[in-house]
Amino acid sequence: MIKAIIFDFNRTLFDPLRNVPFTGALELILNLKKIFRLGLVSTGGESRVATISESGLREHFDYIRVVEQKNEQVFLDFLKRFNFEPQELAVVGDYLGDEIACGNKIGAVTIWYKEWAALTMKVENEGHKPQFIAESYKDIQKILSVK
Repeated sequence: MIKAIIFDFNRTLFDPLRNVPFTGALELILNLKKIFRLGLVSTGGESRVATISESGLREHFDYIRVVEQKNEQVFLDFLKRFNFEPQELAVVGDYLGDEIACGNKIGAVTIWYKEWAALTMKVENEGHKPQFIAESYKDIQKILSVK
């Protein structure tokens, strides 16, 4: 049973071209926050920290990490902090080689959000293969059995 979700930020919840959250992102987060612990993991530096703060999404997450590169330990730290098992975690992101691969390595449920830039991406490595594919925020909610 899923108890927590870690989201990628850029191109999953946030549109870097327009510098605003995607339409429906806040609604999705507010809906999921009623049921799940929420984490946000993103690559970047101080500018990414500022972007997250200015996005209006920051205060809705229980855990936020901005790292140079995503790796399994970042996800395991989240699990340890909130006392969850890997199978109780869903990882949602647009990039197969980062968040999806890390989620798979630790045994989490993985959801590839491919509405935006990842539309041209293909699964070329078994370790990058997501358990679920979502093409909209509604798909994410359906996968998680949330109305």
